[in-house]
Amino acid sequence: MNEKDTRDVLNKELLSEDELEEIQAEIHTLPIGYISRKVISGKEYFYRQWAENGKTKSQYIKKRDLDTVRDQIARRKELQSILKKAMSNQNKSFAQVQKMPEFETNVLSGRLLVQLAECAADSIRSSAAKELAAYLEDTVEKRVCLLLGLRKTGKTMMIYQSICDSRPENREKTAYIRMTAADGRKELLRDVKKLAEKGFCYLFIDEVPLWDEFAATVELLSDIYGKMGMKIVISAMNAAGAVKVIKANLFDKVIAIHTTLLSFGEYNQIFGRTSLDDFLLCGGMMQTGTVWGEDAAIPLREEQFVEAYIDNVICQDMGQDKSDNIKEVIYNLNEEIIISIFSHDFKMYDWQGVAKKLRGGMVFDDEETQEAVRYLTELDLYVPYTTIRLKTGERLEEKGIFALPWIRSSQVKTLLDAFMSDHYFANLSERDKQLIRDRMFEEAKERMLADIILHEVILMAAGRNGRRIRDGKKVCCGKSACHGKKVCCLYMENCLDEKAFLTYDAKAAECWLYTVRYRDDTDTPVPAWMTEDAMRHLIEERFGRIIESGILYLGEEQWTENGIHYQNAEEFLCS
Repeated sequence: MNEKDTRDVLNKELLSEDELEEIQAEIHTLPIGYISRKVISGKEYFYRQWAENGKTKSQYIKKRDLDTVRDQIARRKELQSILKKAMSNQNKSFAQVQKMPEFETNVLSGRLLVQLAECAADSIRSSAAKELAAYLEDTVEKRVCLLLGLRKTGKTMMIYQSICDSRPENREKTAYIRMTAADGRKELLRDVKKLAEKGFCYLFIDEVPLWDEFAATVELLSDIYGKMGMKIVISAMNAAGAVKVIKANLFDKVIAIHTTLLSFGEYNQIFGRTSLDDFLLCGGMMQTGTVWGEDAAIPLREEQFVEAYIDNVICQDMGQDKSDNIKEVIYNLNEEIIISIFSHDFKMYDWQGVAKKLRGGMVFDDEETQEAVRYLTELDLYVPYTTIRLKTGERLEEKGIFALPWIRSSQVKTLLDAFMSDHYFANLSERDKQLIRDRMFEEAKERMLADIILHEVILMAAGRNGRRIRDGKKVCCGKSACHGKKVCCLYMENCLDEKAFLTYDAKAAECWLYTVRYRDDTDTPVPAWMTEDAMRHLIEERFGRIIESGILYLGEEQWTENGIHYQNAEEFLCS
């Protein structure tokens, strides 16, 4: 929302749902608190300070970032003022339109609710939306359904789709509550009771904050109204917090549907034919184009938006220390791509150290890192994979993939630009620097494509494309069973290929070999490990008969004389 849009909003008494959501989304990307100035040994230092759980937190601000942070804090306060006024007007107008003054929260039903949901009538249904539909149609299931996912992953759209798809007789018994910061537990429970007394059977509660009594509230809704036959769907604002509450207190009270994982195939289906380049720009978001910049809902610079998104969406309410730890793990996962490329092409240089120095990275112990990895795993943002040493069968140190392509791509580009300013390249011309940067980014895209494919193959092999939480554990649902197949990467001392993986069926003693190329021609030599008799013999000894050796690339499908199957990577992901 730019300055002109803000002025237009200030002149309006009532805002649309999209305008309210846009304001709330931008607030969540902006830093909270105020700026304090300290003089230490005659030097000025600036800090951002804020209150958290009754304690004052502080974060140092570099001088070059001072004006930006000051503007962002002022912008947050301005938007909060607009939102407070808009919500006050909205609540007054809502009560008048609904003519149901007995409700204390924003309750919609009947014709008005159908009109609100019609915006989703023609949109494509994701697998998560289909899972929600199955819950609503299940007459035996008595638990509450929780929609868990980061912002802009389609939770509200799924609710609208469910309302559109319901039978006319069920729509008359359907209510929708849009929670706000002013709404509390008691008001919600009183309204749910009134709706149940009026005979409503389907209730959607959107954007529920993770207040202290969240677990007790959901448990009450499940034990009383769920048992009565009311279908209750809740979308939580803080997905990670909700997952922890489920595992600790609600594992037998709720069904959880995760919306954060949006595969390339589903992304293509929902938004029409897109390319892998498009997916790298905003994969993981329920939208096309870039998520930042002048044309985006929040017109920030790319690196600013990524930093704000990690701080305020991924690390929401985690506290400064834990947030720093989580951010460091995300940076390390994404920087590993570029660092491995530079370490291969420009040897005898500490690129890891340069990366940390450029962004002021911190060092954490193993326990803190593991805690951050567990947190990201709960959010569906970290997927581990196994690497096996082919010669000995030894399982090497576990690695993982960060699952939001748009953040991966952005951080890779930012690090590349930073590396070009390092003194290692100081004597090169700007043209040569740009050539190196472009070539490195092409190699990085090949690695990122390989990770996207590996990530989706792992999920499909494990049957995790649609998931619920039962008894505190994630389990698969629907028809995507693993059928005994497993996925791993191979470590081969003399034939290192970081874009290679295989799937294998231990029971049938069969395997399929793949590597990835971010190009549309077949000129690149076929990797030796795919064709050499000795290597193939080793693979077959360990994993079973090789059914197929494939190269996933951007060109058309074809077979070579030596039996290598070239497949289009986009079609492979969509199939």
